[in-house]
Amino acid sequence: FGAYSAQVHKGPLTVTSHNRPLFVALDPDDYERLKQRDRIVGEFASLSEEEILAAIQPMAPGHEGLNAELDD
Repeated sequence: FGAYSAQVHKGPLTVTSHNRPLFVALDPDDYERLKQRDRIVGEFASLSEEEILAAIQPMAPGHEGLNAELDD
């Protein structure tokens, strides 16, 4: 068990049976990050098209400099 728990801290560990994945063991921090992402995606999934379009519109005139901060 100790070897597997050490391996999980390096990355996901897939447990297989007859070359078929049964489950994946994750580091608790990775699992929490995935749960948080799922919540964020779920929040966006519940938005209407109008709400999504309003959210991605540029800011009001005079705040263009702030829009540039979002560009990668």
